[in-house]
Amino acid sequence: PVIHHPPEGLRAAELGSDVPYLLHGGTARVEGRGDAVTPLAPMRPHHFVIVTPAVAMANKTAAMYGLLQPQHYTRGRVTALLSDAIQRGQALREPWQFNAFDAVAFTACPDLHLWRAELLLEYFRRPHLCGSGPSLFMPVDSMADAERVVARLPLGPGERAFPVATVPASAEFSFEP
Repeated sequence: PVIHHPPEGLRAAELGSDVPYLLHGGTARVEGRGDAVTPLAPMRPHHFVIVTPAVAMANKTAAMYGLLQPQHYTRGRVTALLSDAIQRGQALREPWQFNAFDAVAFTACPDLHLWRAELLLEYFRRPHLCGSGPSLFMPVDSMADAERVVARLPLGPGERAFPVATVPASAEFSFEP
């Protein structure tokens, strides 16, 4: 079932397209402007490294969307494959880790090339942009691998890296200030 948030719930979407999903939680397929959330089976645990470079770009989101062309999109094909794989309990595969912004981000922000190369050389897997960037995510095999990669990264002022793992929707967690 697709959950469409009622008009009064659209205030959450006005805060950002990710907000309705965040309020729903769990593994889900999100469509439209983020207001159509389809729950999926819980995803298998996966581990990632997330790096946030000290890269600034004026009007980043608008600029990034302005660079996208129709050929950068998959018309939902990759999303459908990924949703189906998650429903069947399969592990994430590289071709399903798709972000249209990957096609334009590294041209729009050349400093991201350095981080992409650093992560690729450190773990031999292709990093991808988180949303419209500048953070990058890269899959790894375990939390120990994620922690090792993070420990070896040459972080400069204002740059951060995190070893992370997916968690089930029912997991309890807290945020540290």
